[in-house]
Amino acid sequence: MSTSKLNRERKKEVTRLLCQLEQPEASDTLIVTYQDFLKIRDCLQYYRFNPKVLESLVRLTVGLWRTDKRINRLSLLTKIKQYGFKHEQYKQPIENHHSTELSHQVFQLLRNTFEASEYISSAQVADARKTCNYILVAAKLPDEDVQWLIDNLHLEAQILNRILRYPEKNAIITSWIRDNYESDIFCSRRAEATSWLLDENPEFLIDKNRLIMDVEAINQRDRDAIDEYKSALHIFSMVDAINQEGSTSIDTGDYPSLKLTQRYYSITFMSSKSLDEELPDFKKIFEEIVTEIDYHYRVSMMWSIAYSRLEPAIKMDMLKNYYTEETYFSFINICRRLQLHEVLIWLKLRLDRVD
Repeated sequence: MSTSKLNRERKKEVTRLLCQLEQPEASDTLIVTYQDFLKIRDCLQYYRFNPKVLESLVRLTVGLWRTDKRINRLSLLTKIKQYGFKHEQYKQPIENHHSTELSHQVFQLLRNTFEASEYISSAQVADARKTCNYILVAAKLPDEDVQWLIDNLHLEAQILNRILRYPEKNAIITSWIRDNYESDIFCSRRAEATSWLLDENPEFLIDKNRLIMDVEAINQRDRDAIDEYKSALHIFSMVDAINQEGSTSIDTGDYPSLKLTQRYYSITFMSSKSLDEELPDFKKIFEEIVTEIDYHYRVSMMWSIAYSRLEPAIKMDMLKNYYTEETYFSFINICRRLQLHEVLIWLKLRLDRVD
């Protein structure tokens, strides 16, 4: 590295450290142009939070996205996340600090990563979507944006997260889930889907047969994933063998990996005859769920209540109905997550009586 380049890198490091220690005030006009952004990009997260700066940065990014200007769009998104949504001054949820209009503007950036992804490199698309998704956690959106999520659910798995984990009651989401409740799209997210029906009717109960069908749907989804994994391994081996011959060089890509559905319960594995690794024992999994269906029903109802947007007092009364010794760990995790002080007192008294 040349002396001049080394000096520039050291100046940048010293400047970052000074900003981190001084935490300078951020004037309303700190970022107006992309050139302004470049000047303070490395230190922006250390400036004191100013909502007008965040709004200006988001507005700038939206305005520049679909242009031919040579800009780093992923860098802009990353700094929006660091300054506006991971700032040291703000440990509270996003809705306490950011308006629906600002969330709508950020949502336009998420849409751009799908509808105008040609403006960023293919290698950056996944990170750009992930960043936007992080920013939108707990964000309240206009109805038109909520409807876009539903209409474009097929584009990426994270979109379902934004729908099911939406922070407040929403008639559009409730209606959509009610109409599609029996769909296998919710087979691994049954509690979250049910939470929306509880918002509408707190007396709603999950059908135990639905839970059994969910298990079989997940098993089939994982069987399909295993078949795809085997095919990918076969292709990878064939290409690698061709490369070993030395006559040509073909990019094999990353070594294939098996991605199974994440479940809330532990499952049984067995040795595979065709693969040098253990695979789910689908027959055993199904039998275990059927045998323990009452436990799974209670746990599913408890998490449905926890995910719902019902008032805390209502949640507390409902949760008590599903407590058993077997469901203790789910019960205590919910109490910890929702900070249900009164329910914990109720549980302690119950445990005291057992002694």
